[in-house]
Amino acid sequence: MKSFMGYNKKRRTHRRLLAETGGCCIYCGRRLDEFSATIDHIIPLSRGGYNEETNIVASCLPCNYLKYTMYARDFIRLMPYRKQRSFYNRIKTLCDQGKLSEDKYMLLSSKGSVSKMTRLNIQFGRFQFRVVFLLNVKDKNRNGYK
Repeated sequence: MKSFMGYNKKRRTHRRLLAETGGCCIYCGRRLDEFSATIDHIIPLSRGGYNEETNIVASCLPCNYLKYTMYARDFIRLMPYRKQRSFYNRIKTLCDQGKLSEDKYMLLSSKGSVSKMTRLNIQFGRFQFRVVFLLNVKDKNRNGYK
């Protein structure tokens, strides 16, 4: 019974993410259904991302496979210019329609600025708040200079 409940939760998540992206892959725009969609992390778990609603999007299997452990911004940079422009237009339209949250839009549209998520839990009495910070971590070469 537990695996069946987990399956239903996974399907609900897929449906919610597909509704958010208009039934398309967030990266290439390919039409998806709830069975062909995969969950992709904008900032990969292996690079400091979290398994939270603000960090997951629906993508097709080929895009998810090609992205592997890259940041979304690095994967988008590998696309041809026309596809990059199409991607940025698509996420801007989804954000204007209210389907894509501002947090996801900021993560997806960052052209090299956001590279790490940090989560902070704050508790006031019996109320608990979770705050997610998006940090700018500069890459340094061997000598420590940009």
